[in-house]
Amino acid sequence: MIASARTSRESRRVSLDLVALDPTVITNPILRMVRSSVAISGTLSPLDAFSEMIGFGPETAKLTFHNPFAKRNRLAMIVEGVGTSYKTRSDALFSRMVDHCVAVAHATPGNTGIFTTSYAVGGALLRAGLEKRLRKKLYSEKQGMKTSDNDTLIEEFKARGDMGGAVLLGVQGGRNSEGGDFPGSTMESVIVVGVPYARPTPRTDALIQYFDKRFNRRGRDYAYVLPSMTRAVQAAGRPVRRLEDRGVIILLDQRFSTSYLRRFMPKWLDEVTQVMPDSPDTVAQQVEAFFSD
Repeated sequence: MIASARTSRESRRVSLDLVALDPTVITNPILRMVRSSVAISGTLSPLDAFSEMIGFGPETAKLTFHNPFAKRNRLAMIVEGVGTSYKTRSDALFSRMVDHCVAVAHATPGNTGIFTTSYAVGGALLRAGLEKRLRKKLYSEKQGMKTSDNDTLIEEFKARGDMGGAVLLGVQGGRNSEGGDFPGSTMESVIVVGVPYARPTPRTDALIQYFDKRFNRRGRDYAYVLPSMTRAVQAAGRPVRRLEDRGVIILLDQRFSTSYLRRFMPKWLDEVTQVMPDSPDTVAQQVEAFFSD
């Protein structure tokens, strides 16, 4: 695959990339050397898709275990009327999203995390007045931020959990939305802004076409939708890390409510999710009621 990237206004870098479309090229030799293999994670759903892509055989046992986290400690809401699809983006839309972010953050006793589909969407929220309208301090994850700087940012953010709370702005698929643990008041609510679909690229198109052939025309499901939902679900799970944790999850994109995307939502999230109207006050009331219960 030939890739092109602009390095400055006048110059462009062109490279020839060798891309492995099939993970079984790596996994099959390993699996053939072992008598048995166990794969465990909280983000393997749907199990059939994972099993097929990794190359586990038809005799593979697929088990889903009881969720030890109490349902009463989780509340998830999908907000209708908003979303980050390219054709619906506008200044008015981002302003409305800021309305929801501010309302949820102010209704949350401790910290709130906001994870967007990209740094560009995060920037649009800032231009729409997110930081100015918040009564809590905003910590923004920056693109290309050094690990040490990010660690300092997160340490300061977590410390405010018991001091009235703060807000963290980051991206889905980033180090804080996937690798960070935020127990207790360090993150009591999370707002997942948009479905993080990958931008169309020759690599993505090639992967979809390859998976279409290999998995009976399920290329879009496996190569495009499933990775996006995995990133969104990883971000959604940040507030509930311990059995005693209580957390609110806001999915700020009406596309999450479609039956198509709900198929890719794990049970722990789907079973506590309700669809709400585009009303920041109504959503905030639900958040306040949850934490006052």
